[in-house]
Amino acid sequence: MPAQAAPAPVPAAQSPQSGAKPPAGPMPATPPPNIPRLDLDKLLTAIGNSQRWHILKLISDGEGCCASDVASMFRISVSAASKHLNRLYESGICYQGRGRLCRIRPEFQPDPAKKILDFGHCILRLDHALPDHE
Repeated sequence: MPAQAAPAPVPAAQSPQSGAKPPAGPMPATPPPNIPRLDLDKLLTAIGNSQRWHILKLISDGEGCCASDVASMFRISVSAASKHLNRLYESGICYQGRGRLCRIRPEFQPDPAKKILDFGHCILRLDHALPDHE
């Protein structure tokens, strides 16, 4: 019987035991350190409604709004408006400030000229995504 050839050695970069680092390539984007991690399901629920996008666009200039403001703007009940605001609170995007006004958390407050909300793993471009609400 002929002698079998020894298997070819595995290069160090492919060997799991070598401890070698994988080849360098594009790194995944990571959020800036001042942006807190939000629960993705809650975030998607909050931004998955066009009326809430309009609310975010409305308050992206730093001014807050209350449920009655939202109700009159969308011609809905105050109860329905309150539910929209609660979704924004539950997601962590907004908080209820002085005077019960809904405000964007300071960590997410965009430059008023750009109206871009950066959540680290998701960026909302409010001026480009929505026409003005009538």
